[in-house]
Amino acid sequence: HIRRACHVCPFSTPNGPRPDAACSVTWQGHDIAKIALPPVCAAANDGVPDYQPSARLTITDQDQFTSFATFLLHNPDFTWTISTDALQLTALGTIFDGVKLSKDISFKAFNGLPGVTISNFKLPSDDPAGGIHIETDSLIPSPARECYITAS
Repeated sequence: HIRRACHVCPFSTPNGPRPDAACSVTWQGHDIAKIALPPVCAAANDGVPDYQPSARLTITDQDQFTSFATFLLHNPDFTWTISTDALQLTALGTIFDGVKLSKDISFKAFNGLPGVTISNFKLPSDDPAGGIHIETDSLIPSPARECYITAS
């Protein structure tokens, strides 16, 4: 049993990182954002079992992202497709540029926010800018810590 490691970098060149390149984030057929992911090393037959990158998401379609945010609040889960046509892969000392990758990633969403509790509700005064000043403590449980990834 021989293991071979490879290096996968979604936005690198032999001369270093390409700051202009990032993966597309698609939801329900709409490109809603770009995400810049760091390089990762994967092993044959094992992949990257504990992949928890730090990444920056940039919204590219405000209207569709607003629709996504509304969907996120009212539904039990959602799926994003993360894709790129500019992957650089190094395997056995050979560099492959322009590799296409598409990955469906499913997350739990807020499902109408069940379990939300509001306590310490106060209306202490009128707001100087108009309206009523409200003070409250709320607890909003988040199931979003769970994520399931499937290849496509």
